[in-house]
Amino acid sequence: MIGKTLAGRYQVMERIRGGEYLSTYLAVDVACGLEVEVDILAAPEEQLPVSPARLGELLDAAILVNGTHVSCLRDWGEEAEEDFVYMVREKSCGASLAEVLSCTGELPRQQVVEITAAAVEVLTQAY
Repeated sequence: MIGKTLAGRYQVMERIRGGEYLSTYLAVDVACGLEVEVDILAAPEEQLPVSPARLGELLDAAILVNGTHVSCLRDWGEEAEEDFVYMVREKSCGASLAEVLSCTGELPRQQVVEITAAAVEVLTQAY
């Protein structure tokens, strides 16, 4: 995947993290020079929790969601020859929740409230 250019625009630079079906890469949007993150979903269709058509509907809706606590989805597409879906997001900054919890063990109650409120705000936009 490294070195590949998706949609003639997103040049994949390095793998950040990944699992069996989903991997995240650092990429450059060559149209504007910004660093972005690209999630590659390479799961067999029978492993997807929704149909490919529904996945497309959800990703189209996700592009409309934005906020201060969201790594906004900028674009998505399919690479039919290689059988994967890619999702282009703003580059994340800061630690993931899993990283924070591995260091602290738990979150203060106020931070849990703030995270929950941000999640509700994003879900309200999406639906």
